[in-house]
Amino acid sequence: MPYCARINPVANDEGLAPARGRRDVPWALVTFSLATAVYLLTLSHDVGTFDVAEFQTIPHLFGVAHPTGYPLFTIIGGVWSWIPIGRVATRMNLFSAVLFASAASVLCSVGVRLRLRGAVSASAALTFAFATGTWLNAVHVDVQSLHLLLVALLLLTWVVAYQDPRPRHIALMCLVVGFGLVHHGLMIVTAAWVLALFVACRWRAATRAATLRLAIPALLLPLLTLLYLPLRDGSAPLLDANPRRSWWQKIRGDGFRGTMGELRSLGIWGRAVGHHRELISSWTGGGVLLLAVLGIGVLMRRAPAATWAIVGVGLLASYVQANAADSNDRYILTTVLALCLLASIGADAVIDAVAAVVPPRRLAVTSAALVALFALLPLNGLRANYQSLDAHAIRRNERNGLDVLRSLPKSCVLWAYWDLRTELFYLRYVEHVRPDVTILDHRSTEFLGSSFAVSATSLVDGLESAPAYRGRPICFVPLPGRSVSSSTVKATVLTTTERPWGLSYLTPGAVYVLEHNRLGEA
Repeated sequence: MPYCARINPVANDEGLAPARGRRDVPWALVTFSLATAVYLLTLSHDVGTFDVAEFQTIPHLFGVAHPTGYPLFTIIGGVWSWIPIGRVATRMNLFSAVLFASAASVLCSVGVRLRLRGAVSASAALTFAFATGTWLNAVHVDVQSLHLLLVALLLLTWVVAYQDPRPRHIALMCLVVGFGLVHHGLMIVTAAWVLALFVACRWRAATRAATLRLAIPALLLPLLTLLYLPLRDGSAPLLDANPRRSWWQKIRGDGFRGTMGELRSLGIWGRAVGHHRELISSWTGGGVLLLAVLGIGVLMRRAPAATWAIVGVGLLASYVQANAADSNDRYILTTVLALCLLASIGADAVIDAVAAVVPPRRLAVTSAALVALFALLPLNGLRANYQSLDAHAIRRNERNGLDVLRSLPKSCVLWAYWDLRTELFYLRYVEHVRPDVTILDHRSTEFLGSSFAVSATSLVDGLESAPAYRGRPICFVPLPGRSVSSSTVKATVLTTTERPWGLSYLTPGAVYVLEHNRLGEA
C-alpha cells in the first residue's frame, strides 16, 4: 500500500471515478460502425504474400503457423474462414478488419470510462483506426489485429477493475491477459507491467481469497489453447510452418527475440526512438503527439496509476520493436493506440480549459466547435490515406501466383522462398489450383537442411534422396539474390515472375526447372 499511496492517494480519484451508466456503448458502436464501413470499402480481395497469405491459408486448413504458432488466431480464424462470404482470402481479410474496428471501439470505451467526452473518445479511436499503419494492416489479414484488440481490452478491464475492484472484474482482466499471452509474445511484457501496477495499487483487493479463486483459473484457462500446437503437430497437418522446433520453442518465439533482455537493448531502443517518432507522426499527424504529451500531464494529475499503465504499454511496444529480430513496424501500432488514447485526454482538457473562460451563453457552441476541431484528426487520416490504401480492386498477387502455377510441369515438386511460397500455398491448397503440384513447406528442412536459403544443388540432391519425390520434375524459385548456377545442376527458365518481398515487390525473377547436369558431373 505505500507505493499505491504515492501514485494514487485517493481510492477513486477524479480520473478513475466510475462513469455513471453505460454511456460508452453508443459511442463504441458508432466507432465500430464507421471504422468497419471504411475498411469494407477498401478491403483487399486479393491473395496475399508473405505472412498475409500464410494467415489466409493456415487457419482455413487448421495448420501450424510460424512461431509463436498463434493457436488462438488460427482456431478463431479457422472457424471464421468457413463463413460463406466470398473467397477464403476475402473472409480472412475481413476477419482482420473486424478485429481492428473492434480494437478502435474498445479504445473509445476506455476513453469514456476515463470520463472523457464521448465524441472526443470516438474521434481518438477513429484517429487510431485511420492511421496509415493501422489501415494498411486492417485491409489484409494480420495477427496484430487480435493483439491490438486484446491490448485495448486489457486497458479497458484494467480501468474497470481499478474503479471497482470486485473479484469478477479482476478475474475478467486476468482472462484477457491469459488470451493475450496465448496469442502474441508482445503481451508478455505488456501484461507483466499492467498486472504488477494493478497489484501494487489494489493489493488488498487483488490478494483476497475470493479474488484469487476466480482470477487464477481465469488466467490459466486460456493457456489450454496452446495444446493445439502439439496436437496438430502430431497429426501431420497439411501445412506446418516450422516442425523442427518443439512446440515450446514455437510458443517462446526463440528466433524472434533479437536483443531483448540484453543490457545493450536499452541503447538500441534509445537510437530507435527518433525513427518511431517520425513513423508515428507520418501515420497520425503531429497533432496526436502534441496532444498526447498534454494528455500525460493532465492524466498524471487526475489518475497517476492510469497514466503509468497507458504510457507503459506504449513504451514497452516501442522497446520490443527496436529489439525484436524482425524489427517489425507493426509492433508500433500498440504505441499508436496508447498515444491516441492519451491524445483524447489532452484534447478533452483543452476543451475544459476553454469552456472555463467563455461566457455561459457561448459554452455549448464553443465546446461543440472544439470537439469538431478534434474530429479533423480522423478526417485528415481518411482524406490522406483513402486512395493510397484502397486495395479492393488490386489482384496483382493472384495473377502472379496463377502465372507461376500454370507454368509448372505436371506433377512437379516446387520450392519457393517464403514471401512467394505462402501465396502459392493459398492457391494450391485452399483454392485447389494445380492439385498435381506439391509445394514444399518447412517440413522439407528435414532433407534440405534449411527452409529459408535453399540452393539449387541441395534441392536436387535432397529431393532425389527422398522416396516420396524421386523421379518428379523439380522446380525452384530462389531467394532473391541467390544464384542458381551450379556445375552439377542444370537450371532452365520456365517463366518470369513477380517477386514479392513483404508487402512490396522486388525486380522480376524467374521460375526454374532443375535437373542434374550429367555433363558437369562427368
